[in-house]
Amino acid sequence: MHELGIARSILKTVTDEKSRLGLDDIVGVTVRIGALSGVLPDALEFGFDALRKDSEVPDCKLYIEHVSISYLCKSCGATTTVDEADFQCVSCGSADTEMINGFELD
Repeated sequence: MHELGIARSILKTVTDEKSRLGLDDIVGVTVRIGALSGVLPDALEFGFDALRKDSEVPDCKLYIEHVSISYLCKSCGATTTVDEADFQCVSCGSADTEMINGFELD
């Protein structure tokens, strides 16, 4: 479960920033997860919640922004957003497309 490692990394970044900025507390952090990132949002949230309880930021909430798959058709220039990986242009039918969004883990 690599989500636990990602959760640990997010928590370390949060606590490092808390210290660097001299903050008393951090109440939340937002991450963007692309549909093709390979990260399971529920598993990431579970891992983060388990780790934060014994950390410097026990009240910090993890907010997850889901990023859909988007691609640009190189043939006609149309941009398409889909929920599942189907990279054929809905405007012209071309398969000559380029990913714009979907792999994020920010």
